[in-house]
Amino acid sequence: MTWFSEDELRALAGNAVFQRGRGMVGKVEDLGGLVDGVTAVVVGSEPYRVGLKQRQGTVEARCTCPFAADGAFCKHAVAVGLAWLRGVKPVGDQGLVRKYLDELDKEELVELVANEAARDASLLRRLSLRAMAKQTGTLSGRVDALAQEQVFLEDARDVLDLLEEDLNANRDLIRRAVEVMAEVAPDIDDESGAAAAHLLRAIALYARACVPDAPEQLPEWIAGFEKKLPGWLEIRPFAEALGEDGLRHLVELAGDDRKFREQAVEALGDVDELVSLLAEDPRVDHVRIAKALYDAGRVDEAIERAEHSMTELPATRCGELAEFLVGVHLEADRPAQASAVLERFLWRSPTKQAYDQLKELCERIGTWPEPRKRVLRVLRASARERQADQLIDVLLAEDEATQAWDAAAEFGCSQSAWLRVADRVAEDRPAEVAGVYRLLAADCVKQASRDGYRQAVVLLKKLRRVHELLESDEEFDDYVDGLRRDNERKPAFLDELRKAGL
Repeated sequence: MTWFSEDELRALAGNAVFQRGRGMVGKVEDLGGLVDGVTAVVVGSEPYRVGLKQRQGTVEARCTCPFAADGAFCKHAVAVGLAWLRGVKPVGDQGLVRKYLDELDKEELVELVANEAARDASLLRRLSLRAMAKQTGTLSGRVDALAQEQVFLEDARDVLDLLEEDLNANRDLIRRAVEVMAEVAPDIDDESGAAAAHLLRAIALYARACVPDAPEQLPEWIAGFEKKLPGWLEIRPFAEALGEDGLRHLVELAGDDRKFREQAVEALGDVDELVSLLAEDPRVDHVRIAKALYDAGRVDEAIERAEHSMTELPATRCGELAEFLVGVHLEADRPAQASAVLERFLWRSPTKQAYDQLKELCERIGTWPEPRKRVLRVLRASARERQADQLIDVLLAEDEATQAWDAAAEFGCSQSAWLRVADRVAEDRPAEVAGVYRLLAADCVKQASRDGYRQAVVLLKKLRRVHELLESDEEFDDYVDGLRRDNERKPAFLDELRKAGL
C-alpha cells in the first residue's frame, strides 16, 4: 500500500518540516498498516500517536502533537510516512488475523480482547474511549463540564478523543465543545501551551466533522467565531466542507477584516484575487504575493515579481524576498542565480549578516572566495558614506584584525566597534590602542552613572595591560591619579576604582 510518495509528503509538510521529519524516522515505533492507512507512535519530546489515511487521492494526517492540532502536516506524520515508504513494515498478516478472529465465538473473543487490553495500555485506552463514546448523555455532560478551568486542563484530551471516535455522529457536539473551550482556553495561564493546543485540536476536529455533511450556517459560524476570537481559527481546513459557494460567502462576511478576508480568498484558491487583495494593503506583503504565485505553479511570474519588488523597496524590507528567491533558485538547481541574488542584496544592504549569508552559500556551492573582493569593495564604499562597523566586523571574523584597525582609523566607527578592534590588536599596537582605551574610558566616566563607572574600570584594566606591554607602568599610575583628581566629586566612581584596586 503506497498511495503516496516522498514528494507528496514534502509538498504537504513544506521543506523545513519535511527535513525535520526525515531526521525522526528512527524514532518511529509500532508501525502498523490498516486497510486505508498507517498508524504508528513517534517518540519525540513525548510519544505521539500518528495516523495516515488515504482520502480523495491524497494523504490525511492526524497526530496528537500540538503542532498538528490545527490540522498542520507535522514532522511526526512525515517520519511515519517515510518509515512506511522505506519498507519498515509490521510483522504479521492482517488477513490471517481476521480469519482467526472470525472463527472465535463471542465469549472467546471477549476474553481475548480483554486479556490483550490488560497487557497493552494503549489498547485499553482506545477501548475505554469507544465504550464511553456509546454513552451520549455522559459525553454531552463532559463537554459542558469543560467550562470549568480545572476540568478543562484535566479532561479536554480525553473528551476530544471520545468525540473523534465518530466525527460525523458527534459533529454538533464537537462544535459545542469548540464553543465551550473558546470561553476558557484564552484566559488559562498555561505556560506549556496545552490549553491552546486542545482548543486548536477541537477546531480541527470540527472542520473534519463537517465533511461531507456541512451545516447550512457554517460560513456564519466561522465568521462569528473569528469576531469572538480573532486569529484562532484557520479557514483552510474548512475549505472542503464550505465548497466554493461557502468560501465566497465567507469572503463577503469578512467585510473590512482584511486578514480574515485574505484567509478566505486563499482557501478559495483564486490566486489572482489573492494577489489583488494583498496588493491593496498599504504595507504590501510582497513575499506572500511571490509565494502565492509560486505555490500556484507560476514560478517565472513569482520570480519576476520578487525581483521587481527588491528594486523598488527599501533594503530593510528586502531580506525575506532575497531568501525566497534564493530558495526558488536552489530548488531549481540554479546556484549561480541564487548567489547573484544575495550579492545584489548585499549591495543594497552592506552588512555583516548579508556577507555571511553570501559566504555560506558560495562555500556550499564551491564558488568562494571569488566574490569576496567585490563584496569587500561594496562594504568599503559603504564605510566611506556611513561608519565602518560592518566592514570591521567582517574583517575581524576573518582574522584580518590589522585591516579592521586601518578601516576604523580611515572611516571612523562606533565606540563599541573601536573597542572590539582595539581588543584584537592590543598586543601588536599597544601605543595606539592606549589612546583608544583612554578616550573610551573618559566617555564612560562622563555618563555619571554607576554602570558607566563600571565600564570605565573595565577599560582602565585593559589600559593597564597595554602599559605593561609598553613597560610604562608609571605613566598609567599618573593617568589614573589624574582621573581621580578630576573626578573627586564623584564618590561612586572613586568607589569603583577602589574596589578594582586602581
